[in-house]
Amino acid sequence: MGHGKETPRQKMIGMMYLVLTCLLALNVSKDVLNAFFLVNESLNETTKGFNEKTSILYDALFKAASQNPAKAGPYNDKAKQVKIRTQRIIDSLQLCKDTIMAKADHLTGKNIDVVKPDSIASKDNNNVPAEIMVGSTGKGLGTIMKNSIAKYREYLLTIAGKDSGLIKSIDKTLDTKDPKMGADGIKHTWEAEHFEHLPLIAVVTILTQLQAAVRNTESD
Repeated sequence: MGHGKETPRQKMIGMMYLVLTCLLALNVSKDVLNAFFLVNESLNETTKGFNEKTSILYDALFKAASQNPAKAGPYNDKAKQVKIRTQRIIDSLQLCKDTIMAKADHLTGKNIDVVKPDSIASKDNNNVPAEIMVGSTGKGLGTIMKNSIAKYREYLLTIAGKDSGLIKSIDKTLDTKDPKMGADGIKHTWEAEHFEHLPLIAVVTILTQLQAAVRNTESD
């Protein structure tokens, strides 16, 4: 709903992602792993803030539609669809995080429901995240998430109208294109770039960053 120049929260997400990228270039020591956890927690708070802000907007639209169904009703209906589709993406990303953490620490049954990043013993595990998100054939949960985010992005673009600023924001924030070929001449996929050869806590943090990006776009 509001867009144009980046908000302080959007800038903060960008800075956190930059910090995340820089940390990946360092040796994965205990301190670095703990730094990822701190970034993850901060991103969770940012996502929570977006959600609270958007909830106020949803309530306002519902009230307006109740008072004037003919005028505000269609906008409220669109907002309902955005809310449903957004929560679907958020829940799927959370499931990816929970699945990775549970498998890395060999948790099953009820234990999966209480898995938390701060209690994970395998923060440096870089096999399980790739196994789940990329898979041996390159068709893991990461591919499913990429396709889901792409469909979500396309849906939002259909209701963005001709608002060029909003369209640009949606395209940038929810970009799932494969990266350009690197100097090594190897073409990497979006999911490989995000989830392969990275420690578990880094992958969890990237998934949290994606949740923040989705909530940010929902708010717009």
